Amino acid sequence: MQMLRLILLSVVFSFLFAGAFNPDVKWYQYETKNFRLFFNDNSRYLADETYEIIEEIYDRISAELGYKVREKVDIIFNDSSDIVLDYANYFSNTIMLTTAKIHSSQIGPFSKGPLYNLLTHELTHIVHLQMSPVTDGIYTFVKRTTAKGMLYPYFMIEGAAIFNEKQIANGGRLYNTSYLEQFMAFAKEDDFPTLTQTYQRSMVRWPMGSAPYLFGARFVDYLVDTYGLGRLVESYRYFAGQVNESYEQAFLHIYGISLADEHAKFISTYKNLYLIKKNEDQKYKAILGGDVEVGCSLFTKDGYYAYLNDFKQSPRIIYVAGEETITIFESSLLLDTKIATSRGELYFTRALFPNIYESRFVLVRLDNNREVVIDDGVVDIAINDNRMLYIKSNLGKDSIVSLENNIKEVIYNEGSLEAIAVSVSGEKYAFIEKIKNQKTVVLSSDNSRKEIVSGDIKDVVFVGEDVWFVAGINGLGQLFRYDSKTGNIYQKTKVLTGVYNPQVVGDTIYFVTYTSRGMSLVSLKNSLDEPVNRKGLLVSFAPSVEYKWVSGDKKEEKPTTNINKAYSSSWMLEKNKEPIKSATDYSIWSLKMMYLYPYFYVDNYGSAVAVSTYLSDSLEFNVLALNFYGATYGKFFNIQYLNSSFYPNYTLQTVKDGINDYFMTGFVFPVRNDTLQQSLFLGLRDHYDNDVLTSNSYSLQYMAGNINMFPYSISYEKGFINQMNIDVSRTSSRVSVLDSLKLYLPGFDKNHVINLSLLGAYSKEFSYKISGIPGITYVRGLDLNDKICGGILGKVSCEYRLPIVVVDELSLFGLYHRHTGLILFSDIADAKDSNEQFMKNPFWSYGVSVEMLGEYSNFYPISVGLGIAKTSQKESVIFFSLGSLLN
Repeated sequence: MQMLRLILLSVVFSFLFAGAFNPDVKWYQYETKNFRLFFNDNSRYLADETYEIIEEIYDRISAELGYKVREKVDIIFNDSSDIVLDYANYFSNTIMLTTAKIHSSQIGPFSKGPLYNLLTHELTHIVHLQMSPVTDGIYTFVKRTTAKGMLYPYFMIEGAAIFNEKQIANGGRLYNTSYLEQFMAFAKEDDFPTLTQTYQRSMVRWPMGSAPYLFGARFVDYLVDTYGLGRLVESYRYFAGQVNESYEQAFLHIYGISLADEHAKFISTYKNLYLIKKNEDQKYKAILGGDVEVGCSLFTKDGYYAYLNDFKQSPRIIYVAGEETITIFESSLLLDTKIATSRGELYFTRALFPNIYESRFVLVRLDNNREVVIDDGVVDIAINDNRMLYIKSNLGKDSIVSLENNIKEVIYNEGSLEAIAVSVSGEKYAFIEKIKNQKTVVLSSDNSRKEIVSGDIKDVVFVGEDVWFVAGINGLGQLFRYDSKTGNIYQKTKVLTGVYNPQVVGDTIYFVTYTSRGMSLVSLKNSLDEPVNRKGLLVSFAPSVEYKWVSGDKKEEKPTTNINKAYSSSWMLEKNKEPIKSATDYSIWSLKMMYLYPYFYVDNYGSAVAVSTYLSDSLEFNVLALNFYGATYGKFFNIQYLNSSFYPNYTLQTVKDGINDYFMTGFVFPVRNDTLQQSLFLGLRDHYDNDVLTSNSYSLQYMAGNINMFPYSISYEKGFINQMNIDVSRTSSRVSVLDSLKLYLPGFDKNHVINLSLLGAYSKEFSYKISGIPGITYVRGLDLNDKICGGILGKVSCEYRLPIVVVDELSLFGLYHRHTGLILFSDIADAKDSNEQFMKNPFWSYGVSVEMLGEYSNFYPISVGLGIAKTSQKESVIFFSLGSLLN
């Protein structure tokens, strides 16, 4: 039961640290036929635009898939982030959109605008994954847990959404050159990720979690080109309607070929495409790369700076001079980093998390290893010894700022801007601006402006007086030169794997390009100079499918399938005129059930089954969680309530586990500064024993944590968590203290970690218990009935965690099991009363265990552990665990 108490306490703190919405901000809502839009004063402009287009987008998606959602979908517009964190949660029927500026170089280009594109993508997830054949009556009680959305191969989930960016939003990543460039890199080295790896969001090998997007988009587009859209939708509907069949079985049933065989044919098309284009690929020289991502680089007279990320430790900025490589700066906050130097000083951008509600990008100067913040909301920087310019974004409105002698001056304050460059003299600058849905390179000085070229522009740089830029041509990004004297444009590279962050030093062009295992810094000679027609650089979009809206007295033919007839009425659409939008105040008291999930666990001590449900308002200001648990060694229930609509947050917990029942209520003060997270709880606690009140106390809890996570490493934590609980009796002033410290330290390799846990407690009111039951006070390998009780508690645990093998392909019972590690451990603990000698005969154990976390698509259905230990009670003992992580 101690394990459950720890889990529940962790859940409470996860609520606090996950808060994305500021309670001090006034929130409002719009309502349409199928949606509720939640916004504040800063994000109202997004809600206004969404109101006009969302029902149109929904009608087209529901017509395509032949399904309508059964409850209104919540769309939340947050203004707290410069980082794109948009997502759809089909369990909670919610779409979350930040107001962060979306550059078309990331997930564009956009024909109808980035908002239309994002809404199309996320809403496709909501409709697609909720497809369920149950009746409305059953749905009322079980809601989205009857849908099979989580059981799709993950690349089919993202593939459908990205395909609709093209099909419905007439833009998006299928028009983005990066997707084709990455496929050319795979084909060039004949090193494609396998089908198993494209199932997973978190595979170890490159492209580091984006395989479902990359392969899904191209594969779904290929299926539609080859077989038509109708058959793809038929496979979705057939799968959703079959209780016992996997999507692979549904695919075979509809297409008449296995998913694996069709995927192999799909890969062959790109191998053939590369062979056709192979002669167009210039040979380049690799400078820095391997199984890593090289980002922005900057060459100086003696060497070069580069952004480097291997996803197994914090990203870093390095400086390479000859054979020597120096780490200049290392931080988990180096995201989308730009690098520049001026007069020997290094400038770069990084993420900043000043509190629990905000995140933004800032421009900083490194001064003797100390960061000096120059400005926030910085999109790109252009610096030389004569001038510093940068693009600053604020609520979607961009400006160009000049900084000289610590004086900031806005020199351009309109349009949508993406990149900037400055000439050596500082008299001219160039930037990319979106004009009439086309990105345009603008050449400017303080007194003039000239639009020189439009197209799928991605980057811009000065070489002498000429402006060089990267643009998409024939589906690939290449480097071009604009001749400032003649106005002509010349192609400078023909590289199938793309050109990013170009620089020209003497007769050499340096740039970053894709490989099959990362992104590398490369170089080639500045020899190509082919004239091109600027019209070839314009973005062309394929025509989108036009839908005919049908009225209620006409029926549209449905595809043939044995899916439940509960769908049939949803295949018919009506175009209803929406009422004029009217903003109403947001209420935190409209609770809805987010999800209901089961959980099971089996170990040495027996088995356990649990079910949890989660109720909340749309912004999760008001959260109620109910957990019920039954096991062979005890019964348990827990109720949690959290109200974060004001600061400090109010929380209430009640726990009944048969060992340490309690009721606690009070206020929580969460604080975050970048990666350091803290929380202070002040409240009242009542302890019960067999429903009899045994003590009541004032309770103080403090938690601090600073953990860096490296998701592509087996053992991925580095940092600490410290949690202290102090209870002071309300009658006798007796004090109980429990402090838990966990340290995650680097091991001998990047995939290794030392996990050191220290626990100490003192109480005059009740006894702490050391036992074998997994939890905060257990010693591994002890029997269920082994226990030591006392008012003084001490425990030390040490683990060395390392991968047995870095698994990135093998499967066990059809499950991907990247998280497979070997753990060497040692535990020692004792609990005594004050009149007994402490640590005279403690419980101890040491041994080894193997833990595996099975993954299917984007969730974890099973976890397995097996170990052997020597303990103070036994010569040797084998212990095991088997559980599900469906939640």
